[in-house]
Amino acid sequence: MKKVLIALSFIIFSFTAQTSCKDLPIYFESYKQAAILVRSTSFEYSQTINTPESSWIVKSSFYSCDGKKGYFLYVTQENKEYIHQDVPIEMWENYKSALSKGRFYNKYLKHKYELEIKPNHK
Repeated sequence: MKKVLIALSFIIFSFTAQTSCKDLPIYFESYKQAAILVRSTSFEYSQTINTPESSWIVKSSFYSCDGKKGYFLYVTQENKEYIHQDVPIEMWENYKSALSKGRFYNKYLKHKYELEIKPNHK
């Protein structure tokens, strides 16, 4: 009985344990896979904000392994999620204080910090 409980505890821990930053892949197979892996990873720094003042961005998050650069995720009113890679933490800090999150995103983030997708990479 004791062995069964130990085995069960190990299985439960394995499914609930978060991934380490060092275990994140360099390339992702899809944006969806990247978002899932990033959200389930333990980071040195992570922060999420709701953005009710924005006309199209509902929520934004920033995740960093080193406190310098990280992943920027945001969710639109259509419940679509987007992710950017290697965004400097200073950009996140400026984004949080921007009066218009959408304008800031379009001017400083869009097409500048693209996530690297390599489907079926080996």
